[in-house]
Amino acid sequence: MSVLYNLRMRSGLLLFIFTQVILVASLTQTDKCGGTIEIHTPDYLTSPGYPGAYPPSQQCVWVISAPEPGQKILINFNPHFDLEDRDCKYDFVEVYNGGDELSPMLGKFCGKIAPSPIISSGSQLLIKFVSDYETHGAGFSVRYEVFKTGPECSRNFTAPRGVIKTPGFPREVPQQPGLHLHDLRPPDV
Repeated sequence: MSVLYNLRMRSGLLLFIFTQVILVASLTQTDKCGGTIEIHTPDYLTSPGYPGAYPPSQQCVWVISAPEPGQKILINFNPHFDLEDRDCKYDFVEVYNGGDELSPMLGKFCGKIAPSPIISSGSQLLIKFVSDYETHGAGFSVRYEVFKTGPECSRNFTAPRGVIKTPGFPREVPQQPGLHLHDLRPPDV
């Protein structure tokens, strides 16, 4: 065999191995079941397999932490939310207001209707996903970010229709300096 043939075979083998390592690394990032996340920029976490069917017998726990004490966390579930709906007994997502399951539970969710946005009262949230051995849906995707307060939290909503809910709705809104809601609709609306 020629030296050129040996070089081609070796470089082809190295390329194949490199491609497989990259493929496995990308699968582990997107299908990771649980872990700790410190928020540096807004990002997403998903149930394993999302948006395809999630695997059976999963128990994934993510602890999301804001970078500084006293900061709060905002999570928004993607509307494409699909977990088995049998009174949340078998497949469900639980959200806790802290870094462990002893923290107060903010909600237990299942079915096809995505939960409303959730804001932590402290600098950690725990998200737990459980699936049983049968009947699997597409799962969920949730966006997490540090909840902004003060003047920099301004948001402009431009949809012709919609509902705006305050954090913790229907409970009363806590007084916060600098919290203002401006209705800029045209007079004929």
